[in-house]
Amino acid sequence: MPSRLRPGSSKAIAGEAIDAVIGAITAAVVKGDTVQLIGFGSFSQGKRAARNGPQSGDR
Repeated sequence: MPSRLRPGSSKAIAGEAIDAVIGAITAAVVKGDTVQLIGFGSFSQGKRAARNGPQSGDR
């Protein structure tokens, strides 16, 4: 295992790893793919119905 991914690594390295995972998920969803993380959830793009603003009533 690379030394920078061993237990006890610094918070900065852990943050970089999390940012990389979120970046990969975001890139896949933007491309139109669905990403499923078993036991956590799935991410995908979907169409939303137009909604009215609560104060102005504008769409």
